[in-house]
Amino acid sequence: MFSSPDDNGYSSFSVNPSYITTWYNSFHHKRHSSINFNALFDLTDGKLNSLQNLQSNKHDGHLSLAAVKKISKALDYSIYLAKPPDKHKHLAGKHYQYCLNFITLTLSSKQLHSDLEIKKEIFQPWLDYCRKHYKIKNYVWVIEKQKNGNTHFHVVSDKWIPHVELRNLWNKFQQNLGYVTRYAEAQKRWFKNGFKVHSDLLQNWNYNKQYSAWLSGCKSGWNNPNSTDVHSLRFISNVKKYMIKYMTKNYTRVENKLTFEPNNIEDELLKNDSYSKITGRIWGCSESLSQIKGARADVVDEALGELASISNDKSIHSVFDSYFSIHYVTIELLRSKGLTFIPKLFDNFVKARFPDYFLQSKISI
Repeated sequence: MFSSPDDNGYSSFSVNPSYITTWYNSFHHKRHSSINFNALFDLTDGKLNSLQNLQSNKHDGHLSLAAVKKISKALDYSIYLAKPPDKHKHLAGKHYQYCLNFITLTLSSKQLHSDLEIKKEIFQPWLDYCRKHYKIKNYVWVIEKQKNGNTHFHVVSDKWIPHVELRNLWNKFQQNLGYVTRYAEAQKRWFKNGFKVHSDLLQNWNYNKQYSAWLSGCKSGWNNPNSTDVHSLRFISNVKKYMIKYMTKNYTRVENKLTFEPNNIEDELLKNDSYSKITGRIWGCSESLSQIKGARADVVDEALGELASISNDKSIHSVFDSYFSIHYVTIELLRSKGLTFIPKLFDNFVKARFPDYFLQSKISI
């Protein structure tokens, strides 16, 4: 676990927004020196994983557990950075601006191009525009297969994009490969004799909503499809868990991978079709969120007392091993318990890695 330095070695620890990892560095044995202790844990459920699961990061068209862990950490920091840096200093009852945007981008007609082409000609130009125009700095994206065979994208970013602007912008880049035109042609064929109900969609899209959408489509010439979705996070208690579940909802764990899970014959065919596998990168994030190791330090007297307090706190979920331990605790909780050394260490790390976070106040009173 952790202890003061001695003749045999010393302890180190790392701090991230929602967990702390400690490990022992032996002067005599190096068999554990190459282990990535932060990666030994599945951050979505707090359970130990085998080292073998973590050393392979090749996805062969599927989302690996190693990738899920990296996505989880990137989301961890995205969520932390979305909160006001000095929120804990203010009285309860204030209104705070929460700068986190979770959106889904879909293709409006049947996918006719490879995943690589979709990413190169549609998604990447859209992302480049958002980074430049909306000043997005921290973001995470995941590409996923829908049941209809089309790919779609989940994106988490640190800037809010108004819904209408978002839809117009995505449709503009969709049209790079003609997806809006093909959508319009398909709708005009379906409604050539006037309004007609999609009976197969009535369970989730009632008559009145379909009729309203038809009127809106006729007005726009069917050139502005509803291709985007902005997810409300207002009443979500565990934002990271919600995002991880949503971003990987069409995958299930099979032999150390997250693989598409069939629920019926149609899904089974999709699973067996090579097109159901994503080609190219499955996920990505901004450079700012890439390869984050957290605030790291060797265990000294100031840290030793606080780590012991955390370890002995029964309200904090911890996992212990002979050479390392992990404690699932947020920085906010440490502050509320009166700990100062570890939160300050993490603050200094965040200031160095994300200088803009402390340079501007995000508090709206």
